[in-house]
Amino acid sequence: MEETLSGLRIIKAFNAEDKMIKRFESTNSFYTRILVKVNRRRDLASPLSETLGVLVVVILMWYGGKLVLAGQGAITAASLIGYLVIFSQIITPASHLVKRTTMCLRGSPQPIE
Repeated sequence: MEETLSGLRIIKAFNAEDKMIKRFESTNSFYTRILVKVNRRRDLASPLSETLGVLVVVILMWYGGKLVLAGQGAITAASLIGYLVIFSQIITPASHLVKRTTMCLRGSPQPIE
C-alpha cells in the first residue's frame, strides 16, 4: 500500500498523470479488443458447427439421392435412409464432445444447459 501511495506521489511530482491515464486507456482498450475477438469466436463456434452438420446432411441426401435415382445398385433407398438416420444421431454427441474438449483445453467451467 505504501508503494502505491509513494508511486502516486512520484507520478504527481513529475506531472505524469496524463501519460499514465493514456497508458491505462491504451492497455484497457487492447485488452477489450482481445476479449471481444475471443468471445465472438466462442459464440460463433456452436452455430457454425450446427450449420456445417446440416450442410453435410444436405450434401449426403443430394448425392445419395442421385445414386438411388440412377439405380446403379450401389446404394438402395433403405440403406440411404438408414445411413442418414445414423449420421444425424452422431452429429449431436460429436458436437458436444468438441465443445467439452475445447472447454477443457481452455480451462473454463462447463455452462449449465
